[in-house]
Amino acid sequence: LNFYYQDIVRACFPNAQIVIDRFHMIQMLTRSFNSLRVQVMKTFDKRSRQYQLLKSPWKLYLKKFDELEKVHPRYNWHYKDCLT
Repeated sequence: LNFYYQDIVRACFPNAQIVIDRFHMIQMLTRSFNSLRVQVMKTFDKRSRQYQLLKSPWKLYLKKFDELEKVHPRYNWHYKDCLT
């Protein structure tokens, strides 16, 4: 639930029990993780290896382990290794 909606809900429905579902919990965690990644990324020079490691495969950080491609990994020159 959006932070600002909580005040409205509490004002209109004082006895309501606030519940959070799994989808929104995962969404909040993902957004927080991505925001932290970008903050850390901005501390490095854009040409640095650290910056590129955080920027280029960002979708890879959000994938479930089961969804990673294990059969045909591709070489990533930033990592100097094969990635999914």
